[in-house]
Amino acid sequence: MGMYCLRARVNRRLRAIEASTSYYVDKLIVREQSMFSPLPTPPKHNEQVFVLHQEKCYSSDGFRKIAENVSVGQLSVTLSGSDRFHREMCNLIKNFDAETVNIEFLSHWMTSSLPMGAYLVELAAACTNLTMTRCENVLGPDVDMLYQTMMTGAANCKLRTFSMELGPLACTVFLGRNDIKCTDGQFSTWRRDIEVYQLIYYYERDDDEIAQKCITHIFEGNVEIVIDNEIFYGDFTGTFELKRHESIESVEAAKIKDDKVYLDISIAY
Repeated sequence: MGMYCLRARVNRRLRAIEASTSYYVDKLIVREQSMFSPLPTPPKHNEQVFVLHQEKCYSSDGFRKIAENVSVGQLSVTLSGSDRFHREMCNLIKNFDAETVNIEFLSHWMTSSLPMGAYLVELAAACTNLTMTRCENVLGPDVDMLYQTMMTGAANCKLRTFSMELGPLACTVFLGRNDIKCTDGQFSTWRRDIEVYQLIYYYERDDDEIAQKCITHIFEGNVEIVIDNEIFYGDFTGTFELKRHESIESVEAAKIKDDKVYLDISIAY
């Protein structure tokens, strides 16, 4: 019953989108949650929100029609299962004409069933900015596939920025595949075409104590790797980003932004 009601609602919503916005939506949110959870805040102007209940079954047909007909400024998708509908939705995300894509997987079974490296490369050809949340099964080689795609501009790569929470093992493996070694937060490489900068700042924690945060910026060619050094301490994840700059001038400007400190890490190992 749920899938038929959803299809009717999606079709009505699509007709409204087409009539009012000439096939463009600023923000499209697809969120799966328990039917007992609070509803999201009401949508703003030119913003469409679809709430799916975990307790019901749905069809992806309506969303396929939206993907074929509507351009989106920001697409945010939250999925909690791993059945046929969820797999179809994962594939549909790659078909949206979206500038920014935010994906959140609430179930690790979804990411464990996806070839994540190839999936990331396909998403790189579909959007300009990509953020992924709770993707615990993304491994170092998966991130490296995306990194090499951004470096070479292969596979019609549109992606400019990528962000996710990454664990210490995946980050260390990724760096190692690019000849960068990190031991206890200390970086080293034999390669002369890699430059490393760090930014250290202080902030006030919830307990009113002053804490220090260290962010490492690694530059190779026109791609910048940004790593929260908390990744390397304990078993916690930390923010990991890739940024593809459009020009050498943009790269050089990024190196000196916010008074980063250059690190001489060119040591053979």
